[in-house]
Amino acid sequence: KTKEEAFLKLKNVRFALSLSDDEIHELQDAEARAKYFEDLCLGRQVSHVLPSYFCVNKYLLNKNWELLSRKPTVFDKDIDVFSKGITYDQKRNSLLAVYGVLKYPAFDGIWPMYMNYGGIGSVLGTAFTNGFDISGSNYNYMGFKSKWWTAETENLYNKQCECFERNMRHMPKI
Repeated sequence: KTKEEAFLKLKNVRFALSLSDDEIHELQDAEARAKYFEDLCLGRQVSHVLPSYFCVNKYLLNKNWELLSRKPTVFDKDIDVFSKGITYDQKRNSLLAVYGVLKYPAFDGIWPMYMNYGGIGSVLGTAFTNGFDISGSNYNYMGFKSKWWTAETENLYNKQCECFERNMRHMPKI
């Protein structure tokens, strides 16, 4: 039963990029960027930190008010530019890849492509495994909270974890 549920979950995994191609083009448009941020004013000196902080907050508040009367742009999105991983969303049964994954240590433009494929594959595989591990066993193929492992599968998993922990206790600490 667990194997059947795992295959069902696997067949229903969705893949998503953090930004669409249109949004990438919009971010690259220098005129659109300048227009969006034209009202943002920051001080250039250290003594201007507090006024700049208030200025940014006022600017963001105004942008939020504007969203009541206009369609959001890519600049309104909350994009984590520092995230460089691929994440698995249990509740949506989906893998989300951010564009930041295409940088070191998983990817580098000067490396041969087989190394880049391996780097991206290892990041993707690690995230993907989360859908099928002990925490992933709590969400079914539609992302609903539901135990889909059998008791036997859970017992085998726990025994393997205990064995791993016993073996790791004997490893020297670095």
